Amino acid sequence: MHVWVCNGCHAEIPGEKRPDRCPLCGQGAKGFDEGEREDPPEEDKKYSELYRKALEQLEEYEEG
Repeated sequence: MHVWVCNGCHAEIPGEKRPDRCPLCGQGAKGFDEGEREDPPEEDKKYSELYRKALEQLEEYEEG
């Protein structure tokens, strides 16, 4: 998997195209290095999806 590593916060953003800004710290496009990473195992993908759903529920609670 192709990733872009933010020079500011070291977040890894997957994708072929250089991001405009880091979604975590807001660093501009010049602050990224290219990299490669192995695709995560299926079990990690399952837990990532559960985590994403839990975050969505927390955001709903904050709105109400």
